[in-house]
Amino acid sequence: MRICVAPDSGFCKGVSRAIDIALSCKGGCYTLGKLIHNESVLAWLQSQGVVAIDDLDRIEDGKTVVIRSHGVGKSVYDYMDDNGICYLDATCGFVKKIHKIVYRHYNSGYRIVIIGDPAHPEVQGINGWCEYTATILDDERIPPLDPSQKYCVVSQTTFDDRSYRKIVNLLEKCCKTVVIHNTICYTTINRQNQADLLSAECDAMLVIGSKTSSNTRKLYDICRRNCERTYDVETPFRLRQIDWDGIERVGIVAGASTPPQTIGQVVEALIRDHGGIMDDMTQTTIGTCPGECSK
Repeated sequence: MRICVAPDSGFCKGVSRAIDIALSCKGGCYTLGKLIHNESVLAWLQSQGVVAIDDLDRIEDGKTVVIRSHGVGKSVYDYMDDNGICYLDATCGFVKKIHKIVYRHYNSGYRIVIIGDPAHPEVQGINGWCEYTATILDDERIPPLDPSQKYCVVSQTTFDDRSYRKIVNLLEKCCKTVVIHNTICYTTINRQNQADLLSAECDAMLVIGSKTSSNTRKLYDICRRNCERTYDVETPFRLRQIDWDGIERVGIVAGASTPPQTIGQVVEALIRDHGGIMDDMTQTTIGTCPGECSK
């Protein structure tokens, strides 16, 4: 069996940076919401004093709050500033860029359209930069829009690129004045392209990551379009539940919240238990995640 790992698999720079910032806080810290969509990493972080909270009123005096990579709305910053709450900002740079775009255009009279999952914390944070007035679209069902208004369109950084382009095409037809900002991050586009190409060439695909991770779910959907034998893998134990009969080449992709160690464990299990051989065409960084959270 040949094993082919997509080059851009595992932690993205934004996630790695957020973890490093949280671990840099002496005596532990709070994170506003879960820092990362990966249960094993969250459990390890909590053991290091990094505690996720949803209510800023729960903060103990002297404790620092880390804003996770998904970002938050302007009102959250205002609240912390007004109440003297110490915080460190780990918002992903790509997300910060969207905040600035939305804030600038909203204050210039544009109505904001966000292409993304309305329940996702990144989208909710973006909406907070236009006073939560945005129209949020996650499919091609476009609600009636005022043709006399001007619109600014942005996207969740991890949205499916193919779906994004379809929605944008529809918006351009029904809006007289529309400014389009493709804010899907290049890492996401690379991962999705690699998943698309790899899944078209493999007998089976393993998508490694948590089911709570939006970008991991999108990778799964992309792979499933091309490869019927696509499997979600949160831990190497999942491999025991897969029928490997007839699989000569297996492809591996992993979400941006998946630690390198988990990818390494899956690859090692395929080599040990199924005689797998790494394909020379791909390489991946297999080791420990920031802060040695594999311990």
